[in-house]
Amino acid sequence: MTTHDNSEVVHNSDVVFFAVKPPHVGKVAAEIAPSLTREQLVVSIALGITIRNIETLLPPKSRVIRVMPNTPVVVRAGASAFAVGSACRDGDADLVK
Repeated sequence: MTTHDNSEVVHNSDVVFFAVKPPHVGKVAAEIAPSLTREQLVVSIALGITIRNIETLLPPKSRVIRVMPNTPVVVRAGASAFAVGSACRDGDADLVK
């Protein structure tokens, strides 16, 4: 399926990835927030955008995980750390691993 409609993507997804540059996070969050439910997990790799910041842009109790990859991942030699938000459920962290 190909689309240019972010809300359509959210509607058809269990996990939503924020893989945008930091200046675009607010715009994308505003586009998807009306379609996002508590059943969906949001995973962000947006540099420098905290979980708390993302949570304030999304509906209350949104499940958010922030992944922080390091530079060597570009050549498949790096590692990524992640942190879970306050509304995450058991199993969300395992899914991201």
